[in-house]
Amino acid sequence: MKRREKLIAEKKLMLSRASVEWDNLRLEMLKRCSICYKRLLEIIDEHKIKITERLQYEAAHAGNPETWWKEDYPYRLKVEIMNMSSGVESFVTRTINEDLRWLNITLSNQFKTQILFDKGSGPEDIRKPFDNIRFENSIEFEDIAKKRNMVRAGTAALTAASYLVLTPLGLPYLVASLGIGTGSSIITEKVFKGKIENQKAKIKEVIAQNVPEVIDSATMQTKERLNMRYNEIIKSAREKEDSWMAVQSEAIENSVKTVNPKCEEILDSNIADIKSLYSRIQKY
Repeated sequence: MKRREKLIAEKKLMLSRASVEWDNLRLEMLKRCSICYKRLLEIIDEHKIKITERLQYEAAHAGNPETWWKEDYPYRLKVEIMNMSSGVESFVTRTINEDLRWLNITLSNQFKTQILFDKGSGPEDIRKPFDNIRFENSIEFEDIAKKRNMVRAGTAALTAASYLVLTPLGLPYLVASLGIGTGSSIITEKVFKGKIENQKAKIKEVIAQNVPEVIDSATMQTKERLNMRYNEIIKSAREKEDSWMAVQSEAIENSVKTVNPKCEEILDSNIADIKSLYSRIQKY
């Protein structure tokens, strides 16, 4: 009887240790989730720099900065971020599959079981926040084209007036009057070219702020979705643990209830299993 009680106590102790190992596996999955998110942030930061540089380059070469900002930039930003989201989805899918594979290998080695994880909506959920970005126009533009036309009209009028006044005075004065218009046009174009360059510089400045803000906003939602995916895996593992523990506990209870002369033989037959389980757990 003492030997029987000793074997039962040993099995219960091993079951308690096994429960601790299940907890360790859940903690490891949470750790892997954090590592995945940290690496994801690094990848996203790399994309932020590249996207910002590409869009700033396009802005610097835009013929009409205002038109480019209002019509081209929202589309180009969306395309760039959608391309980025494909890479993000691929990375997350690969990482989750690798971590799930590791978990199942460990469960198989330690407990001779695995989890059948229902992928549900799948890691593609990770890219959805990036595919639904919002753009807000935060730049007010001076109507350079309108002002340029007004100045040109004024210069033309000034030239015409000079021509009418100075023509009776002789040809040299006519040439001088024409020089007034030409000189004014050159100065005007330089002024407005400077204004256009200032608009481009302003756009590049806003892009440097806008791109990270838009991506960071979507990234916050990605963190929640990534945590959800890992928590679903952990939940599946918890359910498998409950099932596994129930089977083991029932086996112990049946051993306790055994009153026939062969009870010790039944318990003895489980010693190998106990030692095998202990050995597997010690390896991890």
